[in-house]
Amino acid sequence: GTVPAMDWRNYPDSLAEIVDRMRGVIIEHRDAVAVMTAHDAPTTLHYVDPPYLPETRSPANKYDGKYRMYRHELDRGGHSRLLEALRDLAGYVILSGYPDALYDDALPGWRRIETRALADGARERTEVLWINPACADALDRERRTYKQADFLEAI
Repeated sequence: GTVPAMDWRNYPDSLAEIVDRMRGVIIEHRDAVAVMTAHDAPTTLHYVDPPYLPETRSPANKYDGKYRMYRHELDRGGHSRLLEALRDLAGYVILSGYPDALYDDALPGWRRIETRALADGARERTEVLWINPACADALDRERRTYKQADFLEAI
């Protein structure tokens, strides 16, 4: 609810926090798969939030149709290529999107978590996280560690 002049006036007070938050961050303007492949390692966490498949978007969304929701779209073929690349990564992968058989069929063995969310003008939607086996195993190990710590603290 502010105007740009107010935002700029407040930046000097926030600049140190912004610089601290961005310390060590690399911003790369190139193909996402190339970036993920270049930085992939068994300890890398890849959070991937691609453009939604057009057929999963709400027809009530005012930005679809006449207006494009994304500057760079992915057709089904692009999504298939992305899913193939994600399966080949050595690191931990968490992928978000709306439910679609293309994703479910391409990611067998991945943990699938559904959640209800508000989107497209506060309309209720189902969002999905697909978590690769390496990440799901790491999360399970961490959960067991915390449960053990809680148990030991209790005794």
